[in-house]
This record gives sequence, C-alpha cells and structure tokens, in this order.
Amino acid sequence: MTSTSGQVDAGARARVDGDALLSQLDIDAAEIDRRKSFVRLSAADERRLRDLEPLLDEFADEFAASFYDHLGFEIQRRITDYYEDGGDAYYLRLGDDTSLREKFAEYFRRSVVGE
Repeated sequence: MTSTSGQVDAGARARVDGDALLSQLDIDAAEIDRRKSFVRLSAADERRLRDLEPLLDEFADEFAASFYDHLGFEIQRRITDYYEDGGDAYYLRLGDDTSLREKFAEYFRRSVVGE
C-alpha cells in the first residue's frame, strides 16, 4: 500500500476496497457520522482536507516520524524490506517514564493551542 519511498499515495489508496475495510471494522454510515460529529468535522472541513490530499501525501511519512519522535518514542529495531514494496517496519518504545497520555496531551497543546 505504499510506494517504494514508503509513502501511501493516491494509487495505493485507490487499490483499497474501502467498503470491504469498513465492513471488516464493523463501521457503517451511522458510525462515520457519529465520529464526524464527535470531532465536529463539517462539510467545509472535509472539502479542505480533500484539497490538501497531495500535500498530505508528500509529508505524511515525515509527519508520522516527527509525531512519534515528539511523543518520545525511540526506534528499538528496524526491519528493512518488511513490506512487499520494500518498505521498512519499526519497533518503537516510549523512551522515558512519561505516559503516552501525558505526551499526547503535551503534543496536542503545542500543535493546536500553541503552548
């Protein structure tokens, strides 16, 4: 599902059967609407996210790596060529005694609120 660079691109997403995946996860239209309501996702928000898709594809791997790094995860082991497309897999460990909840709360404040 990723390119040789490890990124999930539009082509990879196009090959995923979204309906089958939702069915496997037991997520129906009502559940999707409930989740959107919970995070207050509007139709305008959905349009903006769709418009950002090319940019998100470009920076998704970098964002994920910095997100986990910011939360204090350390790479314990890297498994090269783990995925069919040659992408690597990683075992991560939370690097200090701070809980994941505390780290995520700190990340949320800094990224959303600007503290």
